[in-house]
Amino acid sequence: MRVRWHHVPILAAIAFSLCAFTVIRCEDRGQPAQRFADLIAARPPVDIEQFNNTIDVEAMNNDAFMDILWLRDHPNAKALPALQKVMQRYSTTTYIYGFASAQAIHAIDSEASRGLLERHLLSPSYSAAQSIGYAYHWDMNPALRNSFIEKYHLHNLSDSLSVTLTAKPAGKDVYQFTVTLTNTSATPFNILDRNIYIGDMLYFRHAASQSVHTASNGTEYRDSASSGGDNEVGDFARQFSTVRYRARRPDWILLKPGETHVFRIEAKCQSVADLEWQPSELSKDAEIVLGTKDIFYDIRKPGSYRVRALFEQRKLTPEQQNHEKIDNPWVGRVVSNAVEVQIQ
Repeated sequence: MRVRWHHVPILAAIAFSLCAFTVIRCEDRGQPAQRFADLIAARPPVDIEQFNNTIDVEAMNNDAFMDILWLRDHPNAKALPALQKVMQRYSTTTYIYGFASAQAIHAIDSEASRGLLERHLLSPSYSAAQSIGYAYHWDMNPALRNSFIEKYHLHNLSDSLSVTLTAKPAGKDVYQFTVTLTNTSATPFNILDRNIYIGDMLYFRHAASQSVHTASNGTEYRDSASSGGDNEVGDFARQFSTVRYRARRPDWILLKPGETHVFRIEAKCQSVADLEWQPSELSKDAEIVLGTKDIFYDIRKPGSYRVRALFEQRKLTPEQQNHEKIDNPWVGRVVSNAVEVQIQ
């Protein structure tokens, strides 16, 4: 049986780093893994009234989790009270129920649901990178997923740390991205020094999703993909890890006021036909991928892409902070400016 694997970047949310890698190849072994979309489709309809009356946020289980995903794919505003309870209980944790309820609430798309997501997701307590990873892994509708990522994840929530992103060619089919963090506060703090999976800070989206068109009558309108339209252009590129690492204690960096720390990420464009192996969940129509030393981006086709960097650290528990012996770790989420890159 093949395990359906994925990469959920949570290094900024937990107190460890990684080293001593072993390469993992995504090859078929036995029967294909079932997709969440198929599992959800095979479930009976959720009784909304019963769901609202019986949900117990302190006793969540797999059935409750799958019911939430069913409600995501069959949105109903009447389920919002129960989904709100789940969100309030789990949005500051890394349990799957908070992430699933966020997807279901987004699908409702009402004034109440949007306000609820703004309060809980636009918070440094919410793990944006992990949430984005689950949006792919649980087969969220691509149109919903695009708007979900754009509206509630790629938002800067810090005034104490800034991030800038630059990009330039670095050889044939190679691009170098530079992520620069700057302490803009008057207080020193610590950030994790990441030397692996640093590519998961980058988010690629087809630039056409941001284009503005002018109709013959002079009216301007945005490409439907920019608002989450079910359109091929405008999709965010999924990330795949290609290397697994053993855990070790992290390295921390003290950033004094005005000091900077730089991450350099080199990525190479490759034809899918030339890959030695292919991730099992690579898009069927993918022609190219962009790869770092341990991350693939499923960009699918050549074109112009808008790229942003996201860096976050969630609050450590008292036990984690005591174990790491770290004073004043930075907490927050920062998102860079967008740079446009032509990938051939």
